[in-house]
Amino acid sequence: MRARRRILIVLVVVLATAAFLPTAYAKNKRSLTVMTYNLYFGADLGPVVAAADAGLAEFIGAAYQAWADAHATDFARRMEAVADQIAEREPDLVGLQEVAQWRTGTLGDPAAAETVDADFLALLLAALEDRGLDYDVVAAASGFDIEAPLVPLGVDGRLTISDVLIARRGLPASDFKLSNPQTGSYATFVTLPTAEPLPDIEFPRQWASVDVKLRGKSLRFVTTHLESVSQLVRVAQAQELLEIHEDAGLPLVFVGDFNSQPGGDAAAVLIGGTLDDTFAGFIGGEPTCCQNGDVDNSVSELDTRIDLILADGDRFTPIAADVVGDAPGDRTDSGRWPSDHAGVVGELLLAPKG
Repeated sequence: MRARRRILIVLVVVLATAAFLPTAYAKNKRSLTVMTYNLYFGADLGPVVAAADAGLAEFIGAAYQAWADAHATDFARRMEAVADQIAEREPDLVGLQEVAQWRTGTLGDPAAAETVDADFLALLLAALEDRGLDYDVVAAASGFDIEAPLVPLGVDGRLTISDVLIARRGLPASDFKLSNPQTGSYATFVTLPTAEPLPDIEFPRQWASVDVKLRGKSLRFVTTHLESVSQLVRVAQAQELLEIHEDAGLPLVFVGDFNSQPGGDAAAVLIGGTLDDTFAGFIGGEPTCCQNGDVDNSVSELDTRIDLILADGDRFTPIAADVVGDAPGDRTDSGRWPSDHAGVVGELLLAPKG
């Protein structure tokens, strides 16, 4: 779709993307375009956790290596590449996962490090603004937060990971109005033991939501990132998420990295009752995860679909959907994928099927 040399191809591109025009300007229908994107904070924390169980010296070495590996993925250019995907589709609402903030502080200072080294959300919003798009943060839920001495750099380093909802600014309030932003953390989460004197490492997970009034019709939009290493925890989180938001009595749209394929554990909790795998008919089994940890593989390694858009099957009609950020041309100039995940974008009509 990126070739523009032949008029026929241009026409195909125009027709194929027409369904993703800014939905507030669509006439005579209540449609909403949404996206989910896991931004990938940049490193594998497995070695850090394993080292923490071995001892302080091992933990310090592994923490520095994770910091160095993550920064080598080129945060700024990757957020530019994600912005390209958002700019191409102009979704009304975007659910972002693994929105990282890397910070530094005085080496050995017990106070939390606060000097910003890299802020994924700020980088992404600035890149969108450069492309003529304005998005506002609607809700942001922070979770995992770890700090360690980075002895080779002479500083303490801190990583905080959040889930964030952003919305396109400037849509007429009569067509698109947001209210009641909420965030929450799951009661069940993974805690991994470490060796003394290190504290145990907690992996809290969270969700963020907002209520939407779309041309007089109301719905709730929710993003989350469920647990990856424990099926039992992941299922408990899915159950909690559904119970919380079913009580709202609104049509629901859940987006996120569910760490579960549509037929698997946590997704099975969500799909089949209130929610449907809404866009399965459009994207089928097209994978969304995962590229290698350095996101520099020349051939895509995506092999599983765990990034999903789930919606109330009795109250929405899917119109179009696509997996984005998964083509070689989507990579940065330095050959990095935008993320280790692909994004998913879909357009919904707030009306029953049939």
